[in-house]
Amino acid sequence: MSKIHQIKQTIKSTEQTKKITNAMYLVSTSKLGQAQKRMQAGKPYAQGILRVIQSIADANCEYRHPFITGHAKAADQYDVLTVTSNRGLCAGLNSQLFKHVIAQAQKWQKEKIQANFGVYGSKGIQFFTSLKANIITKTIIQDENASQIKVVGNLKESIRRYLNGQTSRVYIAYNVFHSVMSQEPLLIQLLPLPKLDKPMRENQWDYIYEPDAQNILDRMLERYLESIVYQAIIENFACEQAARMLAMKNASENAEEIICDLKLTYNKARQAIITQEIAEIVSGAASASGNI
Repeated sequence: MSKIHQIKQTIKSTEQTKKITNAMYLVSTSKLGQAQKRMQAGKPYAQGILRVIQSIADANCEYRHPFITGHAKAADQYDVLTVTSNRGLCAGLNSQLFKHVIAQAQKWQKEKIQANFGVYGSKGIQFFTSLKANIITKTIIQDENASQIKVVGNLKESIRRYLNGQTSRVYIAYNVFHSVMSQEPLLIQLLPLPKLDKPMRENQWDYIYEPDAQNILDRMLERYLESIVYQAIIENFACEQAARMLAMKNASENAEEIICDLKLTYNKARQAIITQEIAEIVSGAASASGNI
């Protein structure tokens, strides 16, 4: 009976686990839908700013912003803004990003270039702290609907370091959302800005700028970088929810399989006990009749 009782308790605990994983699956599904809407809504904004920047830069050839030209005497250091999740249970989403970033950092190290990290998310902070990497900024975004102003602190510090010549390049690493089934780690350069593709530079217009083109370009460049970082955070959040949704779905399905197997084992054990009891009754009856 003790074995049957143990199996019964295991079935109950597995059913409770299944309820939890199924609830997390539903929550992630809802959050993924919201994140996808925000992700799609933000892309045209960054693309529009980029077109304006290129138009102003082309029309004012005499002015060269360091965001575009870079620093001639900058330090041999690169800053990498790394976007990770605050929570786990999202399969290998964070670990794949870490592998991608570390592999690139090791290549830079061979070229005698030091990598510094501005980290978003508690998982990234834990990882880079355990590696004893050079962390320049840390940000944990508690509010999933945080505004752009609240999430660009790491970028502000890297911009300051870039303008002061403390770092020669700024990158951002995050997970790109292709579909619910497919997410991919990506590392892209923020500063100096990479050259635009030719199709975006075909149309040239003459504008009158107020107050002046230089001030507008300065502000637009900063807003563009902020929008890229914010978009990366939103996209990484969508990847996190997609990965967690699939992980919890698989966990629920596995729990259901375990429950079915346990119920089968329970029924077999119970049947064996009943059979044994019947055999004992028959044997006892036969013994009693023989004594008579």
